[in-house]
Amino acid sequence: MSSMIELPKWLRFFNISAGIVIVILAIISLIFISGNFQTLIIVLAIALIVIGVFRILNGIFLQYIEWYSRALKISIGILVLPLAIAILALSNIFTANIVSLLAIALILSSIARINVSSALLEYPDWYKVLTIVIGIVSIVTAGIVLLFQSIADYTLVALLAITFFFIGTGWIYAGIKEIEEA
Repeated sequence: MSSMIELPKWLRFFNISAGIVIVILAIISLIFISGNFQTLIIVLAIALIVIGVFRILNGIFLQYIEWYSRALKISIGILVLPLAIAILALSNIFTANIVSLLAIALILSSIARINVSSALLEYPDWYKVLTIVIGIVSIVTAGIVLLFQSIADYTLVALLAITFFFIGTGWIYAGIKEIEEA
């Protein structure tokens, strides 16, 4: 007989809220892709701040995941936050290098996503696979951004925004869905 793992209501609300914020920021970036580049960077940096805080909170409060996965989530969150703040602070000075910082932060966050997704036995297999695929696609996207900086900045921002959209959608689902224990 299986039971359900229920996240605390405030953490479920935070998962859903963080996912919605990330999705909205990604959509804003895509809608206004031809707008001011600095503004697009700021929007994505705000999304990274939400990601960093989300990683830290889930690392602290998701008691059913292994300690090493929790420690990785917290560590990645702690690394992503200063990167996002640096992106905000430097967005009007070094726009060429800022996209690289966004990509590095995305790689860090995706490492935590893949690790936790592969370690959670409570999640349905299709959800684990989807989350791992999102993590791998995020790393590949970030790698493209880092390796091919000759591509127009707006194209790189669009790739990052699309990736953030899928990340946010995954968080919304995780917040809505109760997890069935095997």
